[in-house]
Amino acid sequence: MLNSKGEYENYIYSLPVRYSSVDFSTLVVKPFGATLGKLEGELHFKHGIILRVLEMLDFAKGRIVVYGYEVYRGTDKLYWYDSMEHPGEEHLAQSFPHHKHIPP
Repeated sequence: MLNSKGEYENYIYSLPVRYSSVDFSTLVVKPFGATLGKLEGELHFKHGIILRVLEMLDFAKGRIVVYGYEVYRGTDKLYWYDSMEHPGEEHLAQSFPHHKHIPP
């Protein structure tokens, strides 16, 4: 799916149709040249859950280069994921680049 900008756009833009748990989406794929893109926006789910999304995409390599996902209930941030390094925090460094943050 990430090997083609068009295929990825079709996937992203069809999420509210394919999943009844999604109320609506503000996700937008923005192209940067022939092979790079950025996905950003929100997915609004039933019961007030919101997923904020940021992805930097490389369609030539078929991968997400950088990402950040934040989950909210209303205005309360429940948890988030990012691809940033955290060398000073051993429990996060061990799972780089995939790790979950939970507010104190």
